[in-house]
Amino acid sequence: MTPHSGGQRKERYGMKIRTKIASAVGAIALAGGIVAMAGGPAFACTGTCSNGNTGVTASASVAESISLSGLTSTVSFGALTAGQASTVDPAETYSVTTNDPNGFSLSITPASTAFSDGLAGTIPNSDLDINENGAGWFPFSGSNPMTLATETTSGTYPFSEGWSLNAPNPLPEAGSYSEQFTYLALAS
Repeated sequence: MTPHSGGQRKERYGMKIRTKIASAVGAIALAGGIVAMAGGPAFACTGTCSNGNTGVTASASVAESISLSGLTSTVSFGALTAGQASTVDPAETYSVTTNDPNGFSLSITPASTAFSDGLAGTIPNSDLDINENGAGWFPFSGSNPMTLATETTSGTYPFSEGWSLNAPNPLPEAGSYSEQFTYLALAS
């Protein structure tokens, strides 16, 4: 048989057809497998499933937080005049931020019952009035805390305070008088 004989041509032609058919069958089988995979059975569950598998529950917690920022370290009334008020308004501007859904309370507490010169001279804390956010002037009572605000939701709350010191008449002895005040913001 010569290379161009009819029998070899038929054989080569038949081999090409068989190869193409085999490739097509393989592609169909592959596609069928993909379809079977995509359309095959699926399973989903939460909690404990009927087949004993366990679903996954993701959780997180957020810690309660509260902050007070913006307070100055000093409020100065300057030189006092007997029987007159010396007012600084605003004396403090600050904010309280909390993520507590029940809000917070804010108070200020003096360290003692009076401004003192460190010797014998005093100016009673009851001579100091505070006006929180324009709500009116309120005096301290000795060393008792004063509640400045109560908020019932989370958020950031701005505050602006005026401070007014009513100078006694007669004035106490000459000197420099001071009192320490502590702010306390408590989440509810």
